Amino acid sequence: MFFEEVKAAFIAQGHQMAAHINQTAAEQYLGACRNWAANHGQGPEPKPALAVEAVFDFSGLWVVSMKQTGYAVSDVSPSSFLPKAPSDVNAIGYPVGGPIPNQPGRYYDWSTAGSSIGQKATINGKKYQFQGITPWNRAWVEVK
Repeated sequence: MFFEEVKAAFIAQGHQMAAHINQTAAEQYLGACRNWAANHGQGPEPKPALAVEAVFDFSGLWVVSMKQTGYAVSDVSPSSFLPKAPSDVNAIGYPVGGPIPNQPGRYYDWSTAGSSIGQKATINGKKYQFQGITPWNRAWVEVK
């Protein structure tokens, strides 16, 4: 019984390592998309890394290795970070990354230089406030 518990813990750790690698790769890809959009889409579009999965070998020494799956770590298109309308700029005039899917009135902001929580801006007659939806997801939100 103890042997099976140790083996299960080893497997869980392997899956956790793969998940951490995939999460890190996805975050880096989204950062690359934001940087690409910050340069107005110049240069080649960033490509997402392929996800990995843990593969185990219990013959002899216990071995865990990572294998590419063929699936991308993110299905977000880099072009979704490009401005969609002239009003898609932050308070210091930098374009935001376009609308956040399924969140009407919320816009990505990849440039936080000068953008602080609670900051307000009026752009093309619309009022916006910079809000921290989560510590890693801050956005300009249209206020009525």
